[in-house]
Amino acid sequence: PNQGLRARRAPAKPPVQEVLGSASRTARLLALAHYIEHLIEAGELSSVAEAARRLGVTNMRVTQIMRLLLLSPDIQASILSGELRVTERALRTVVQIPNWREQGKRLAEVLGQTRTLVDT
Repeated sequence: PNQGLRARRAPAKPPVQEVLGSASRTARLLALAHYIEHLIEAGELSSVAEAARRLGVTNMRVTQIMRLLLLSPDIQASILSGELRVTERALRTVVQIPNWREQGKRLAEVLGQTRTLVDT
């Protein structure tokens, strides 16, 4: 009987650090922004301000993180896949541009300015 129970158990999940360890900080922040957005839409959080309180950071910091959602889908996918490793700070001027094609051009300019903008 015990063998049957063991066979039905779900495989152990890898530790969070193992899953996120290779993801850049910006990728983790972008994933957090999507998660916060989901919680707000689901009614589990009432606002960005509530998210900030729960995370123990300022409203401005959560707003900066949430602005990553304004990036084009292509840029977001590149960040999440690890293809593009750039700091959140470097993206602040990019997210201000509403046109996704223009965002790509601005990102190329930002990346060409300095190597210190690359996220590790």
